[in-house]
Amino acid sequence: MQIADLELGLPYGELPDERTEPSTWTRYTGTFDDPYWLGTFTVALEGERLWTTFDDGTRAELVQYGRDEFTMVFGETSQLDATFFLDANGNAEYLATRGGTGRRVE
Repeated sequence: MQIADLELGLPYGELPDERTEPSTWTRYTGTFDDPYWLGTFTVALEGERLWTTFDDGTRAELVQYGRDEFTMVFGETSQLDATFFLDANGNAEYLATRGGTGRRVE
């Protein structure tokens, strides 16, 4: 990849860290619904941690790795990548995973 970067005149180095401060994460909170796989679930900010709670009581911490990209961490053995898609006002309208997409209902 370095050769292609040099040939194209692109800067070499690490990708920028696009993670955001937890104080901005209220834009992700709310109730979401996926009628096919995820069901109804809530996303809530608890202190400086973002959590997803599903109707059956299962909880997963959302750990940010990119601007609107997170990993749902279910305990120590299970993870699921998740991406928020924002509306025109900058608030989460959808939360998408490889298995399903929840649309914000509240």
